[in-house]
Amino acid sequence: MKQRAVIIGLLVCILLLALGLRFYRLDAQSYWSDEGASVTLALGPLADIAPKSAADIHPPLYYYLLWGWVRLFGPGEFATRALSALAGTLLVALTFAVGRRTMGTISALVGTFLCAISPLLIHYSQETRMYELMALWGVLSAWLLLLMEVWPVPVDHTTRVERHVSRLARVLARPIPTKRASRFPLRALALWLGYVTAATLGLYTQYFFFTVLLWQNIYVLYRASFILYRDRDWKRLARRLLLPWLAAQATVGALFLPWALRVKDQLAGWPSYGEPFALPDLLRRVVETFTFGPAAAETLTGKAELALWALVGVSAIALLWAIAREWRRPQSPSATFIALYLFVPIAAVYVLSQGRPMDKPDFLKQILAAVPAYCLFLGLGIDGAGRLAGWIADEWIIGRLARGSATVTRVGHWLTGKLALGRLAGTVGEAARAGHDAAGKLAFGRFAQATHWGTDQAASATGGWLAGLVVRVLVVLAVVAGLTFFSSRALDAYYHNPKYARDDYRGLATFVAASEQPGDAIILNAPGQIEIFELYYHGPALRYPLPRQRPIDEGITATDLEAIAQAHDRVWLVLWAVEESDPGRFVEGWLDAHAYKTLDQWYGNVRLVLYQVASDAGGGERPLELRLGEAILLRGYALPPAARAGDIAPLTLFWQALGPVDRRYKVFAHIVDDQDYLWGQRDAEPVGNARPTTSWAVGEVITDTYGLLVLPGTPLGQYHVEVGMYGLNDGARLPMSDASGASRGDRVLLGPLVVTRPAVPPSTEALRIPHALDSELDGSVRLLGYGLTRWGEGDERAEFAPGDVVLLTLFWRATEQPAADYVVRVQLLDSAGQPVMALDAAPGTASWQPGDAVRDQHRLALGSVAPGVYHLTVALVAGDGRVAGPVGLGPVTVR
Repeated sequence: MKQRAVIIGLLVCILLLALGLRFYRLDAQSYWSDEGASVTLALGPLADIAPKSAADIHPPLYYYLLWGWVRLFGPGEFATRALSALAGTLLVALTFAVGRRTMGTISALVGTFLCAISPLLIHYSQETRMYELMALWGVLSAWLLLLMEVWPVPVDHTTRVERHVSRLARVLARPIPTKRASRFPLRALALWLGYVTAATLGLYTQYFFFTVLLWQNIYVLYRASFILYRDRDWKRLARRLLLPWLAAQATVGALFLPWALRVKDQLAGWPSYGEPFALPDLLRRVVETFTFGPAAAETLTGKAELALWALVGVSAIALLWAIAREWRRPQSPSATFIALYLFVPIAAVYVLSQGRPMDKPDFLKQILAAVPAYCLFLGLGIDGAGRLAGWIADEWIIGRLARGSATVTRVGHWLTGKLALGRLAGTVGEAARAGHDAAGKLAFGRFAQATHWGTDQAASATGGWLAGLVVRVLVVLAVVAGLTFFSSRALDAYYHNPKYARDDYRGLATFVAASEQPGDAIILNAPGQIEIFELYYHGPALRYPLPRQRPIDEGITATDLEAIAQAHDRVWLVLWAVEESDPGRFVEGWLDAHAYKTLDQWYGNVRLVLYQVASDAGGGERPLELRLGEAILLRGYALPPAARAGDIAPLTLFWQALGPVDRRYKVFAHIVDDQDYLWGQRDAEPVGNARPTTSWAVGEVITDTYGLLVLPGTPLGQYHVEVGMYGLNDGARLPMSDASGASRGDRVLLGPLVVTRPAVPPSTEALRIPHALDSELDGSVRLLGYGLTRWGEGDERAEFAPGDVVLLTLFWRATEQPAADYVVRVQLLDSAGQPVMALDAAPGTASWQPGDAVRDQHRLALGSVAPGVYHLTVALVAGDGRVAGPVGLGPVTVR
């Protein structure tokens, strides 16, 4: 009873952990494209689900469930993903049920715990898609199959003659029934109906559920042959197992047939991707992703990968051992069940990929239903390693010590019985002494030896068993702790590292809404994107799904682009799954050639590009005649004299190939001030990456356009545009020389470019502040936030090396006309609060107007700063010495 309570308590703790991990930060990330399609379909009419699903590559059940779910709980990220999160938690509970029936309690508990913390299962439990639900139907059908397989056919070890005699005896002894008994018990009927329902729901959830039915059918055939080998009563086997099973499969097929006939043409045209899998590569990716999920790269470093493969090897040995034991002990749990559960779907994917490749980064979601079996597989290996260690401790170490101690104890007891009684007999007399000596030796001595021998054996066995159990538990806990540590790193990356975030349509739409101008247009490069985009974007810009058909019709698309360019001054281009909708990059290439590419940034796997549509760059071509390297000539440029902060400065460069160019180079165009602070940039290969330098013909003139976005919040004043080229592979800049051959360094400053006040102050969202604060200083100025990078780099960081130069960017908002011309004071404080570095700079607050947003940059040289943890603070200092602040910006680590 106590053991049962302990198991239930552990299982409840595991389920609570699974529930918490699946609901943690459930709405932290944006919907990505496929999730947006799910929500859009669920928000539409119920009658649209079936025809739209038939035209897609997914069956309709999940969308029907989601349709009802959003009407109960709403269409928000948390609400819709909660359906998958609950399904994922139920999956963990059923994994224990399956594991306990097939592998024993310890292996089942370990496997269930691994299922609860599985980064891959958690990832799909936090997605508004059908894959976690498919995995739930898979483990539910597996559990029902186990229950169905338990009741019908016991293994009979008697001979055929004995069976006939026994059957005859039972018939003769059976009373005459008054009512015919049912040959198909009610419990069996309930299990049969439950299995048919789960299998049918699985097929209507995801087409790859057929891999679940495949391994289950193989298992039933295996189990039937296993039983027939021992029982040889094929009639009873057919009546009690095979016929009900065939009826179940036929019923599932009949229920799914109408939908299969409806979508057969769509399934026949299932798209293929990449190359066929090589088996070693497939197994490697399965092991790594099944263990640590999409962020496996954050964990599989150093010796961690070797340890993982060692665990997989131990698990494989334990599985083979369990299968061999299954044949020796027919009533033992069926490890073959787990082996088929895991390996048949993997084999099916491998075989299918040979004819129709499916090598997409997330292809393993198609066989997500096999992940519970993988967790139980590892659980069996971990428990097997614990058993082996416990046996070694019991038999080789503790057992030998206990046997040696028992031998010494027996000798001592024998001597005690002999000597003590013999000396006592000496006081009575010689004859009596001899008699008592014999009695002591033969009777008491032997009784003492026998008694202590049994006690010592029991103590030895108990001590060895207990020590073995302790060692077994410690080994299991140690391995589980190691897996938990590495899984937690993968989970932390999944939860918090932007590198592993889903496509951020929410952030993309927010930025467009904050940065758009009247008359902007938005092109979504695939018609399906408009569904998710409009879940987040509700602004006035017109949306154009292009191309309008697959495969793309370039003539129709070019006509559409020309009409858009004539009607709009700026065009936002949202690019996703270009290899499917526009594999030749026709839309982007046309805009590269007819507009100024200004902005190009990623939101997960989605690119956002901004183009300025204009007839000229303002002022015509200005000659330069600068040679870059030996074979490239910059003949001239065109640049307007002024641009507003937050607007686009169109730049046109005119290149000419003086000779063959055998290397690829990137062009850099940066808006800089006299201190070389960067206020806007575009780095790209010529003509929007469409004309690499290696493709230039000798003598050809290349017209290369760039839209330089003057960063929102750029202070008013005069700037220049620095231009040059650097190697695509090594980053080395090409040297420049003028017509006389004199060196001109590795850049040329074009301009000047005067930055003027924007028509409307930028919103806080348009500033894209890395670290938001919104702290008020002196009532008229607010510090909105800051950014911290290494000089010359773009990635935010909080750790630096001694000698680094740190770029600190402050974001200010004037709520009123500043009361004074403040100086910004930046200090780096040690743990005692003493400044180890400080600087004062004047950002010109006297010219700020109410509502202005200002970007303020400062260089901090860490040359003399010792390693340690410091705190960065910012304050405003007035001319009379009055200080507003300071405001803490957070810790800075110097290593």
